[in-house]
Amino acid sequence: MTLAEFKRLAASKNYEMQMIIRCGGTDIPARLQGWRRIVGANTVDLFLLNNDGKKSSLPFPKASLFECDGKTLKTFLPGYRELNAEEKAIMQEWKKITQTEEYRKQAYADAYTDGSSTYWQEKHFFKDRNALYLMGLEEERGMKYDYASGLVRDCRIKGTLYMQYEIRKVG
Repeated sequence: MTLAEFKRLAASKNYEMQMIIRCGGTDIPARLQGWRRIVGANTVDLFLLNNDGKKSSLPFPKASLFECDGKTLKTFLPGYRELNAEEKAIMQEWKKITQTEEYRKQAYADAYTDGSSTYWQEKHFFKDRNALYLMGLEEERGMKYDYASGLVRDCRIKGTLYMQYEIRKVG
């Protein structure tokens, strides 16, 4: 079942869900345990009625991070991947720039003043190559470079299971 099909199913309000996995673990607060009725949906959220009578929302993920077979709903965190050939070339080109004496002097000056010319140089470099996400500061087109791992977090790739629910029709 696609995300769009699930949204239509949820809009019928004839279903309820039971949380099995929350934020990657099985420690589920009492107010979110048990079967909870679907009481609404919009384009970005699913609304469930909690045991305490209050509504909670489940944000819809990107369709690539969603799985549903009609009995189980799963959402995933974005996965990580190696840099592709184009991204590797861009990173190598940037590395060459940062190793020049001119860049090092400017970076040193920026560090001791209110200067930010090397930041803007880096930002323009990656923006001009349509790869701003490789700076590792902001997500762009569902991607963001992770300097700690050297990988790209990409929302087109399913990563760790984040949320899981059982689904059943009411009455």
